[in-house]
Amino acid sequence: MLGPFDERDLAMLERGANDPDVGRAFGSAPAGDALAFHRRRWEEGSGAAFAICPGGGGSVGGALLEPRRADVAAVGYWLLPEARGRGYATRAVRLLAEWGIRALGFARVELWATRENDASQRVAERAGFQREGVLRAYAEGRDGRRLDAVFFSLVASDLVPRDRDRDENSAGARDQAAALRQERDTRERLVREGSAVAGSDGTVHELFPVAAGTAAGEALREWVRREGATRTIEVGLGYAISTLFICEGLLMGADETARHVAIDPFQRTRFSDCGLQFLDEARVGGLVEHYGEESQVVLPRLLNEGRSFDLAFVDGNHRFDGVFLDLFYLGRLVRPGGVVLLDDYQLPGVAKAASFFLTNLGCTLEALSAADDLHQWAVVRTSERPNTRRYDSYVDF
Repeated sequence: MLGPFDERDLAMLERGANDPDVGRAFGSAPAGDALAFHRRRWEEGSGAAFAICPGGGGSVGGALLEPRRADVAAVGYWLLPEARGRGYATRAVRLLAEWGIRALGFARVELWATRENDASQRVAERAGFQREGVLRAYAEGRDGRRLDAVFFSLVASDLVPRDRDRDENSAGARDQAAALRQERDTRERLVREGSAVAGSDGTVHELFPVAAGTAAGEALREWVRREGATRTIEVGLGYAISTLFICEGLLMGADETARHVAIDPFQRTRFSDCGLQFLDEARVGGLVEHYGEESQVVLPRLLNEGRSFDLAFVDGNHRFDGVFLDLFYLGRLVRPGGVVLLDDYQLPGVAKAASFFLTNLGCTLEALSAADDLHQWAVVRTSERPNTRRYDSYVDF
């Protein structure tokens, strides 16, 4: 995951220097100068910089640990655009912080981010850092304005002793395997039988074609894993087949804080609570926060509460206005550079609603499945850039 910078990283360092976001925070020196600088700091003991290499492959960014005082260090990082939002920064920050505390003897490792930088604040929290407070007018922004900084820290007492850590990891792995088996057994049974009896009223429900098929569900699960998602949201629960696939992706990520939000105003009436019943049978009900109201009511409430998500799945109201409203709010709830998966993209109203966000708001179409009469799914990635359009901006869609 982490290794010293060398000549193989020159092209990546050059790209980083030319990226506006990276350059503002870490400078825009030519790649050769940056490499020499990192090596000199290693030799002087004034800082340790590493290339971030997921899976042992090519580098996609850098992370550094820098002493501030005798017993305090600071950690920083940057990633190329295509590597953001995949959990690489969280892993790198945690590794560096643990190394600093356990191997180098620092009592405290700090990380700070501007108040506007939600992504970096989430990295700190996922890496186990504790939020401490805000320092006002701490840093200078690109336009000369002073910006508030949110400070986080990880201290020695936050780290579990290695022997206990090993025991807990072993127990956690067993628990995770058991949870995955229960979820898969339940889901595979539902798919195999194709129908189920509602425990709430005894009615018999045919699950398909209303529920997502296996191919679409597997794609949904893999997108959860690919994005390193820990906070997901779904408009539509229904018979919960898609929800089970999402929960499987979350369980495979082995993050104990992972949670899923599902919005379905018809769960009790149209579906006789079957979706919630199946989640309980799969023993993943504790992962899911269900709202029994319409999405146009729930989504703005979540936005007002300051909620944020890594990935969204839209399979609720398929009319143009309903999908448009869902995408409007999810565009604010899903992190910059996150993904929104849309089911039933073969329907004109769904595709038309998405086209506004693709043509006007800088979203991109990441993937599109083959179309059929019943289901087609699309993956839309939200823009990483702030919305700076003119007040009268409009592109026909």
